[in-house]
Amino acid sequence: MKFVFSKTLVLPLLALGLVQAASAHSLEAKLDEKTGTITIHRDGLAKPVVTQNAAADHRPYLHPITGPDGKGVFTQYSPGHHKHQTGIYWGFTRVNGRDYFHNPKGDYWKRKDVKVLEAKGESVKWETVYDLLDADGNAVLTEIQRWSITSENDRHVLNLEWM
Repeated sequence: MKFVFSKTLVLPLLALGLVQAASAHSLEAKLDEKTGTITIHRDGLAKPVVTQNAAADHRPYLHPITGPDGKGVFTQYSPGHHKHQTGIYWGFTRVNGRDYFHNPKGDYWKRKDVKVLEAKGESVKWETVYDLLDADGNAVLTEIQRWSITSENDRHVLNLEWM
């Protein structure tokens, strides 16, 4: 059985229907093979606009996500009020009695692959592949996330294909 979920996230939302002429910026996705981290850089900004965290023994998540102007951070990692939250992430609460949503560590998640699919341009694309593990460490489900992003003057558009 195959499930595919596709969702587009627009950050920040345009207020009051005011729309400026969109001008896409050049982006570059860089993979750090040692950590499994992919950083998305936008021309003219010092810091990455999005960071994909894909450690070998932790569920994948996006954090931090900064504003299109390079200011402000839209996500949090493990805030005191919800320690399991890790930026933007997906997780099931009930698969064969296991809760992958509240348990981000290696006894639930095992990375199989992380790679950049399209490294440069007005849009970049990357992928993570993880096994969700049972109590004995066996894979019960393989999750693939394919992300892409474009970044315009006043917004980022993130697209997720979740399989």
